Amino acid sequence: YFLDVGQGNAAAVLTPHGHVIVIDSGSREAGDTGRRVVSPVLSGFGVYQVDLLLLTHGHDDHAGGAVAVAADHPVKAVWFPADDFSPAIEQLLIKQPPHAVSRVRGGERTLIDGVLVETLYVGRGTGDDNENEHSAFYLVTYDGKHFLFTGDAPAEQELMAMNSLMPV
Repeated sequence: YFLDVGQGNAAAVLTPHGHVIVIDSGSREAGDTGRRVVSPVLSGFGVYQVDLLLLTHGHDDHAGGAVAVAADHPVKAVWFPADDFSPAIEQLLIKQPPHAVSRVRGGERTLIDGVLVETLYVGRGTGDDNENEHSAFYLVTYDGKHFLFTGDAPAEQELMAMNSLMPV
């Protein structure tokens, strides 16, 4: 499910046996779409907890709603780019136990109820602290269908990711 959070991104994957993966969480600054949109949608599906919260990068329009989502639906595991130290992610980390947090660098994989989640690539940035350049690329695969989430990676990052993933 792709959730309408206005400027920003949020999506939810409900597995066949009721496990939940959330990709990004909308914005806190734009009326807290995590609390106003994402959490009510999850509750409407009867969701009590989130198995995996994937944050593509730390900008508020992608990670700002994560604190509200985690407050309303306990999160078992969080993945986010290793080099991302945004305020939205730092606020979430205060609420999450350290064992539930993974700073992804690429190559991480997990299988949740037949849904494969992989970190294909994590941008390294250019040193100008632009979190878009640190975006993680997550591939979610189920039943032969693939969904790629790239955050707000600039075109140059997408090209670098594509080149690093293409077989030689």
